[in-house]
Amino acid sequence: TKLVFLSKEMKEQAKVLYALQEIKLEVQYPFITIKEKRTDDLKHLFNKDKKHVVYSGALGEKQNPEKLFNFFDQASLNTENIIFHFFYKVH
Repeated sequence: TKLVFLSKEMKEQAKVLYALQEIKLEVQYPFITIKEKRTDDLKHLFNKDKKHVVYSGALGEKQNPEKLFNFFDQASLNTENIIFHFFYKVH
């Protein structure tokens, strides 16, 4: 009775491509709730006297990693006291 999509973009594209009815479309993200597990495993990476901006996730074509990197690079040149980090899984 419903079609479930992982993102709004996926839903909208399918709606147009297949002439689907909005009432039957739903976005559910994320499917899995990760229980919080606090550790100090990465503490050595984060200087407590700085502010940190972290990107953590996929870095495929959709995320446009080159533009994201260029944005972080330019922001780092124009902003003091901030460190930018990328965390991603290499396949």
